[in-house]
Amino acid sequence: MVHTAVPPVLTEAPGPLPQELAAIMWPELPAVAQEMAHEIGRAVPEYRPLLAGPYRTVLLHCVQRNLTTFVELVADPAASTAQRGAMCRRLGRFEAHEDRGLHCLQSALRISARVGLRRANSVGTRYSLPASLIISFADAVFACTDVIESLCREGYVEAKGGGDDEWESQRGRLLRLILASPRVRERRSWAVVRGRRAAPHAPGSGTARGLARAGTGDAGGARTATGAKTLTADRT
Repeated sequence: MVHTAVPPVLTEAPGPLPQELAAIMWPELPAVAQEMAHEIGRAVPEYRPLLAGPYRTVLLHCVQRNLTTFVELVADPAASTAQRGAMCRRLGRFEAHEDRGLHCLQSALRISARVGLRRANSVGTRYSLPASLIISFADAVFACTDVIESLCREGYVEAKGGGDDEWESQRGRLLRLILASPRVRERRSWAVVRGRRAAPHAPGSGTARGLARAGTGDAGGARTATGAKTLTADRT
């Protein structure tokens, strides 16, 4: 039997988009940023308290910074990405500080990419842009998403001391979602009243409760506020 060799699939970085496209993109950014934040809050439970509270402005700034850098690179492929890099690393450190796994950020990035592509399709129809340009735009969005994820991971791993235990991240997420249930909190309270030993404190569970009470002045809110200050350190 003759086996035919299959050539390897080569992937290349997408080429630059037409610089003129930036002029079409700039007016879309405010609405796109708001839509991305809304969809992230709707689809990622861990971010819902933040996006519904006083820190929405902080996280919206992160979204806007990434969008701005993307369009700046379309207008000028040699534009500086230093602010984006610093902000994404801070965001990664913030996630580690809040004891969330990287899966939360990855989900948010995928959602943002989908929102961006939907808007590109709408704008493309409005301006009768060729399909080939929309495809190139999609390639650029995916490449940008990969870069953002890599930068966030750098900050995350640095804050974690050079390692990321994915199993512990998934376990922490499950515990936070369970502890958010009023029925579970009620059972734990009765266990204390009856003198039974309460379940061990779960890493990060205090963070979840702190987020739900953000802005009330308790320790959890203060912890989140510290991370939020870290995120805004690059704002001008």
